[in-house]
Amino acid sequence: MSKGDNTSTVNQDPWDVAVPYMESGFKEAANLYNNNTPQYYSGQTQAGFTPDQLTAQQGIRDFATQGAPSIMNPALSAYQQNLDPSMIDVANNPYVNNMAQAAADRAMAGVQDNLADIRGGAIMSGGYGGGRQGIAEGNAIAGAADAANQQQHKYIATHMDKD
Repeated sequence: MSKGDNTSTVNQDPWDVAVPYMESGFKEAANLYNNNTPQYYSGQTQAGFTPDQLTAQQGIRDFATQGAPSIMNPALSAYQQNLDPSMIDVANNPYVNNMAQAAADRAMAGVQDNLADIRGGAIMSGGYGGGRQGIAEGNAIAGAADAANQQQHKYIATHMDKD
């Protein structure tokens, strides 16, 4: 079972004493909106530059016209050199090749110590100059060469990926 709509309307007017003041306020607001032309300050609205600021600005101008070329010309020359195809080609870049060679040299540096240990062991066992010693030395040299090749390959591949 439903009940009918219970709707009531309440008219709430402002306090009778406040009504004349509110009407006066709205009339004045409309008057200001429609008829007011504000007077803006007509004088200078920003501060002038100090002598230090003017000196700094002149220094920046001087650097831009006189000092910058002495810095920029060598920088542009170096930039153009780095864009040369022989520098961009990692396989032919002498800097990359030298760094790869240094990595290979580090890998091969320990092989002499290993060979000395193998020879010392062969002498102590009485088999100096035998086939086992030759095989062991060959394996040591092959391992060092493989490590050197892997270092070179890793270094060059890393730098090729960055180009």
